Amino acid sequence: MDQPVPQVNRVDVLRIVRRDFALNDEQLILELLSEYGELEWHREIDRVHLAILKLSQKSLDKLIDTVQIACEDFRDVISNAEYPNYSRFYPKRDSLDDGEKYNVITSDWDQYKTWLAS
Repeated sequence: MDQPVPQVNRVDVLRIVRRDFALNDEQLILELLSEYGELEWHREIDRVHLAILKLSQKSLDKLIDTVQIACEDFRDVISNAEYPNYSRFYPKRDSLDDGEKYNVITSDWDQYKTWLAS
């Protein structure tokens, strides 16, 4: 089973910023997030911004740290935000049988969708 990929956009990012942070912090949060996306190799900016927001757990300090991690390697924040349980099996993912892999991926995907929708 392949891991599902969220189809997200800037509207989702703005909604989560407004949901998780104080209104008067919105501009600061968006400025901090914009550090990821400045370089040519930065990919899937909205998806990574959402991963940063999820991992920050509504903490400005964690957000700052997570932006820096994303700027070094965006895959670290995507994997930990979208597939935290499945990521823990790396590099031994091949040791999971198909049923185990399905259950872990499905569980991770469900938690991400719930977080995004709440």
